[in-house]
Amino acid sequence: MKPVNALPRWRGFNLIEMFSTNTFWQRIFPYEDHGRFLESDFRLISQLGFDFVRIPMSYLFWNMGADLYKMNEKVMKNMDQVVEWGLKYNIHVSLNIHRSPGYCINEFDITNEPVKLNLWRDKEAVDAFAYYWSEFGERYKSISNDTLSFDLLNEPPSLEISQTIREDYKRVVTAITEAIRLVDPKRLIIADGLDQGNTTCPELAELGIGQSCRGYHPWSLSHYKAIWGGNSMQVPTWPNELCDLTVWTKESLAHKYDTWVDLMKLGVGVHCGEMGCHRETPHEVFLAWMTDLLEVLTERNIGYALWNFRGPFGLINSGRGDVTYKSYDGFLLDEKLLKVLEKF
Repeated sequence: MKPVNALPRWRGFNLIEMFSTNTFWQRIFPYEDHGRFLESDFRLISQLGFDFVRIPMSYLFWNMGADLYKMNEKVMKNMDQVVEWGLKYNIHVSLNIHRSPGYCINEFDITNEPVKLNLWRDKEAVDAFAYYWSEFGERYKSISNDTLSFDLLNEPPSLEISQTIREDYKRVVTAITEAIRLVDPKRLIIADGLDQGNTTCPELAELGIGQSCRGYHPWSLSHYKAIWGGNSMQVPTWPNELCDLTVWTKESLAHKYDTWVDLMKLGVGVHCGEMGCHRETPHEVFLAWMTDLLEVLTERNIGYALWNFRGPFGLINSGRGDVTYKSYDGFLLDEKLLKVLEKF
């Protein structure tokens, strides 16, 4: 019998128009530095049978100055549009801050911060972060949890970074959760696991919030030849044997998610907020791995969101050299990948 999951088994994609202001990422992913989303994405996602979008955001889209408490209303209206399209197309929208004051998993992205802070050490960073989420809470408090959730911070750091990171992360998440609940008491809130979403946080269970995991194991397969993280030159296979003779199989993947089932037994809802495979991984290897990963997640009643929809990890316009695409509504659709996703 499948475990009980307090979160729905949403199935969908990350839409990344606001995930970074860094031009490095704009050369890799198909988005422009204006923070505007496409209604066609929502329409296509709904047409293809999916019901979820995660919206990773950098705070620098709405704040680029020394005053951390100024929020650009024009950008806020872009977010309003996202929520409206979620309602229109019956898609759940999960807002996520990918880069907060004083923290981003992509460390080189924080070199141009107007105010130099550390989220784990500086109260000023936590206070500004809490302010943003409380503003979102106030703005969207009339929107049902069926349509909207708040995913607080993308991929908090590894336990190796600091001996106190568990305590620091709980302190920050507690502060943000309390700030949201002051204005939007019933809002559905999600926290990413530690170690970039790979390690559960049972200490957060008492807050009554969900948690988000990742689907990138093994990294050398999912990020093969990705210039920001795929330094393995060994062409991946599935099952996958790494250079250190570690062998990855479906059973290896299953073991990785058993701790998330343990978390679900505490009443914590779990969703896989990011997963997928870079376009340089051989397509048949990718599909075999993806099938096993989705079987593992589905057996555990965990939903998923691919990174991304359009682009090198995506379902459409992924730019793979070994795929025969189908023309679909003006885009290039990976039919084989769609058939895998449709099974789960």
